[in-house]
Amino acid sequence: MAERRSRPPSTAHRSRRAGFAALGVLASLLLVTGVVRATGLPWPTASPGHSSIPATAAPAAAAPATAAPAAAAPAAAAPVAATPIASAVPTSTPTPTPELATTTAPVAGASLVWSPSGAGQVAVVNMPAPWIGGSKRTADVSIYTPPGYDPTGSQLYPAVYEAPTGLALWNGETGVISELNSLIGSGAMPAAIVVFIDESGAPMMPTECVDSSNKQQWLETFISKTVVDYVDLNYRTIPDPKARAIMGLSEGGFCATMLALRHPDIFSVDIAFSGYYWAGTPSAAAALPYGGQASLIDAYSPALLAPQIADQYRSTLYFILASQASQDYFGPQFTNFEEILEANGFDYLAIDSTYPHGWAQVENWTPAALTVWGAQLEITGV
Repeated sequence: MAERRSRPPSTAHRSRRAGFAALGVLASLLLVTGVVRATGLPWPTASPGHSSIPATAAPAAAAPATAAPAAAAPAAAAPVAATPIASAVPTSTPTPTPELATTTAPVAGASLVWSPSGAGQVAVVNMPAPWIGGSKRTADVSIYTPPGYDPTGSQLYPAVYEAPTGLALWNGETGVISELNSLIGSGAMPAAIVVFIDESGAPMMPTECVDSSNKQQWLETFISKTVVDYVDLNYRTIPDPKARAIMGLSEGGFCATMLALRHPDIFSVDIAFSGYYWAGTPSAAAALPYGGQASLIDAYSPALLAPQIADQYRSTLYFILASQASQDYFGPQFTNFEEILEANGFDYLAIDSTYPHGWAQVENWTPAALTVWGAQLEITGV
């Protein structure tokens, strides 16, 4: 974000400004899609609820009983009653195919003190892989720094983390990087550091961004601890959970939501495109990291994690969800998780997209999602 002026605007002024920005976002969203629902969308008068009533939970497919030797599952909060609803689960994980689509024009966003121009830079860091075995010994972490970034300067920046698809699948320089440059240059989103974390090469794919039951891979620790610490140490970030968001598509949508709920002291905003909210459900392969342990699957399922969140985080977490409600599998997961968020007093933005699961959805909705994130940063005083 921009450095503070010598006489910064009052909190009330900042809230009104961000509220009007968010109102512009909603108006633009309504022109593109039929349904946008929100509670506490960066609104000046937003007052998150603190209900602890769990909503009826949607489906978790049975994990296969065969898997690597089990280790002790991470400690989880007390179980929350849930009533599974039978629904079809795909026999294989959909593989997104990069495709070019006409991107919506950047939506007018939060008013910024400083909007740089030009192009950002990308550095690729090959970090020791968070797994044993697999086809690679390193994990690629691509770090985007915005236009005007000076590693020796005094300016600090918020950060967005994306996992587990590498930058190449986001169409690299011609895709998401070009979009980030445009959004930042237009003032639609704040100048930010964006980190892409790639799971490719792991022995169990998809990794679901979890620490596996057999301790062969530890993606959760890697993303939420190792990478965040590395970026905070080596880049000019704002080291505050209010200044960190995490996002992803499909498996990445699950990862983003799960990590935000398991680490609300690290991330405060979740941006999920066509996510799912029950661990290990898209396919038999997705269940492998849990080793057939029902307790571990529950401990990583956002549908069960959300009702268990401590009250102190119900007012700090914010969810931006986009999916096509009518689509098989992803639609019911989306609508059910929205019900859970609403029943448990979380603030969120839910977008019923005209685009189904895939890269067209991401390309067309990333500008709006990041714009709303920028307004949320203003509301929380980052």
